Amino acid sequence: MSSTCSITIDDPRLKLNYFDVLSSFFGLESVGWYLGFKNSPLIGNYCIKEAVSKIYNAFETTTVFIEACEMVKPKLLKEYPFIEEEHVRMVLDEVDENIELAEVFISELEGTYPKIIQAVHTERATTVVLKNKKNALKHLYDEGCVD
Repeated sequence: MSSTCSITIDDPRLKLNYFDVLSSFFGLESVGWYLGFKNSPLIGNYCIKEAVSKIYNAFETTTVFIEACEMVKPKLLKEYPFIEEEHVRMVLDEVDENIELAEVFISELEGTYPKIIQAVHTERATTVVLKNKKNALKHLYDEGCVD
């Protein structure tokens, strides 16, 4: 991210293409290949796991990317008063463009792999419930209510 910023500072006409850079690491090109072998006797299960793993990682990374961008936006105007507002607005517009690209990507994943994305949501929900239960038990333990 910082290397992109320094390049853009040198030439403000260059866009901050964070999501394009990020999505290049997903490796989703191979998902179709893996799913093509899902019914193979020896490697079918492995191929399914690899495809699901790639989709899961892409989905998780993209949602975190969107959340991070949303967190940064309000801080840009407040924490960088020494930068001209026009330039900050340009960066905010570019951040919005990256968020839009990421949201389109998420929609495409949900449309293309609905069962896998449903499993991702189920796993997320399970993790949240378990973390809440763990924190509640820790609180009860700290209070001396349970052994």
